[in-house]
Amino acid sequence: MRHLIFAVMKKSLYVAYSVAEGPEGLRNVRIKGELLRDGERVSECAIMAHGERKGNLIFDLSYEVPEGTYTITIDALSDKGSLLAHGSIKADRSALKSAFTPRSAAPARLYEEIAHAAELIDVEPSKTDESAGYILFSRSPLEYVFPESRPKKSEIIDRFSLIVARNEFEPLTFSLHPLRDVGPVTVTVSDLRGLQGTISRDTIKIGHVETVEDSTGFPPGKFQVARA
Repeated sequence: MRHLIFAVMKKSLYVAYSVAEGPEGLRNVRIKGELLRDGERVSECAIMAHGERKGNLIFDLSYEVPEGTYTITIDALSDKGSLLAHGSIKADRSALKSAFTPRSAAPARLYEEIAHAAELIDVEPSKTDESAGYILFSRSPLEYVFPESRPKKSEIIDRFSLIVARNEFEPLTFSLHPLRDVGPVTVTVSDLRGLQGTISRDTIKIGHVETVEDSTGFPPGKFQVARA
């Protein structure tokens, strides 16, 4: 086990596509994708190709992604709505993290990973940390946390503090840096009590953030594994 990062957020599925250029090129071509689970649509998205033969579609998903057989379909449409190209692929829930080629039943990585710069731990674990088996830290939501990230001294925490307005949604994130194999980890939250009343724990959602292969800002065919 490496790091566990907890936050309230949705998931996204990144799907890479490639379209063979036709007689009219890819000007004014709309790329439309659908994600089906056991035949029922669960998400869809569309972008304009703008002359690019390759790109990515991003499907928004709920936090809990149920088991089932998922079908991804991608259509290239002209500005008049006529179908220029079509492709589809099926995958089980457990395979949605992998990149696939329709001609192979086995997952095949289509991109090259760029390793992030090494992060060295600059704090000594306290006796409390050693007893618990981990160091608790919190990094700004605007910064990446990589699978091999190490907590900085300024990120070490032992409590949380958050100010929100009525009807405001605000995530509260933290990470665990394990000092040994701590096994399965469970996070629970109690009711929030204050002078003005109580907020039930039933209104608070707890989730964990998984690793994603982020290609934003990298050369074509390159990606970096991060937790985002």
